[in-house]
Amino acid sequence: MLGCGSTPVRASHSAIAGSPSSTSPRVVISPWRRRQGRFNLAFNGEISNHLDLRRRAEDAGHRVWRGHSDTESLLAHIELFGLEHTLKESVGMFAIALWDRKHRMLHLARDRMGEKPLY
Repeated sequence: MLGCGSTPVRASHSAIAGSPSSTSPRVVISPWRRRQGRFNLAFNGEISNHLDLRRRAEDAGHRVWRGHSDTESLLAHIELFGLEHTLKESVGMFAIALWDRKHRMLHLARDRMGEKPLY
């Protein structure tokens, strides 16, 4: 649950994930949040260079990963380098809602071509 002023806001997204060759798709549910994290991230899309983002996060000292998803790579990169820089570095099609718990601010963004809907 997110908060906006005194009004609680819920943000979520669920999708079936899996590659075209996958025989067992899995349900992916967001938002993502680290245990003591500042941000909640609801994400729809695919970051094709997420392994590069992950490597940069590791080079900057991030070592704890729960899995191998582009969502987790994106969130770690945002935490370390900020939203604006991460969006400039991200390649793919995506729509995100990022709640900043520290500043109580909701950021909405999508890919440069607007391939993923955001409403």
